[in-house]
Amino acid sequence: MIYLRLFLEFFKVGLFTFGGGYAMIPLIKEMVLKYGWLTETQFYDFIGVCETTPGPIAVNMATYIGSVNGGFLGSLVATIGVVLPSFIIILMIVIRMDGRGLHDLASQTKVISLDKNGVEIEENINLDDKENTSNKKISSLGKKRKRSNN
Repeated sequence: MIYLRLFLEFFKVGLFTFGGGYAMIPLIKEMVLKYGWLTETQFYDFIGVCETTPGPIAVNMATYIGSVNGGFLGSLVATIGVVLPSFIIILMIVIRMDGRGLHDLASQTKVISLDKNGVEIEENINLDDKENTSNKKISSLGKKRKRSNN
């Protein structure tokens, strides 16, 4: 039962929070205190530990809380629970791209470049068009410097 509870609670945290691991901390705190998995002091101490260990803070917290409450299997289940929503969303995006791949995605992006002459914003027209592979300039901020031939 603990494994199912760990999975479902961390799945909800991963599904309903946007903004990364730090946005998940209040939900994880509420969940941990509700089920008595950690005390508030232990929770705050572990946030400090998560800050020093490599990896996403939400994954580190899920792994630790799962480990404390369910051993190795608990840590695995909680970690999968927090990561699975993002994996499913990315998988749906890839399926939606319907084989168009990154080539089509790149053709719809805008490129911003900064050099000594100013900022240029360019939009890719059509990467599939073999005759017209150049980019259309939308705007150019800053003046182009003229080189003197003295």
